[in-house]
Amino acid sequence: MYLLRDLKGLIGPLLVPRQFPAMLRQSFGLMRTKKLRFRERRDESADIATFVFEPVRAIHWQAGQHLFYHLPHPDRDKNGAYRFFTISSAPGDGQVTVTTRLSKPGSSFKQALQKLSAGDIVRARGPLGIFTFDDPHKTAVFVAGGIGITPFRAILHDLDQRGLAIKVYLFYVNSSEDFPFRAELDSLEARHPDLRIRYVVSPTRVTTEDFQSLPDWERLEFYLSGSPGMVNHYHALLKNLGLPRRQRHRDILIGY
Repeated sequence: MYLLRDLKGLIGPLLVPRQFPAMLRQSFGLMRTKKLRFRERRDESADIATFVFEPVRAIHWQAGQHLFYHLPHPDRDKNGAYRFFTISSAPGDGQVTVTTRLSKPGSSFKQALQKLSAGDIVRARGPLGIFTFDDPHKTAVFVAGGIGITPFRAILHDLDQRGLAIKVYLFYVNSSEDFPFRAELDSLEARHPDLRIRYVVSPTRVTTEDFQSLPDWERLEFYLSGSPGMVNHYHALLKNLGLPRRQRHRDILIGY
């Protein structure tokens, strides 16, 4: 999730020429408003919840993308009424889900999100984002930090629903043993022999040795999602190992 003021932190992909076409197409997505009808809330852990919406009209997106939400509410704090949230559901689910951490007292936006009643309408623009897994025939490494699991949950469910093999090493780093979506992920791992998940509880970190122990690690695509500190740490680690830029993908979640 991103705050509106943090848009400047999202311009990194513009520096990669091969990503220009996708970014140009998505610029038109910001001009189209979607209506989402709130259905229910599901608690995923002690401080993380999923908010389930039904699109009034069908929305087409790729697993790993996000929407730009507008939720007007009184007594708005300085962060305002707009947020980017990754869509944590897969396109085949037929619903849009927002999974986020709920700190106390939390922002006025998240307080308003928690006050939604079934049937309430929220508006959003998009979809946006290029943090997608385009070639499921390749083996990839996913590194998730806390709420950074959301794009990976969508991607893994999408591959499963499409009947494709999941060839992924997932390192899931969390601040406690209470991992959101763990039961779902374990179920996916049980059905897909080439999906291998390692749960890591902070302050333990994934190391260079962990990456280098993977078969043919130099040829793998690495996807990193989480807080700026977490993503930048592992991105620098991979860069220092000599992994080419084209094999390093980042989804930095700002302001969540």
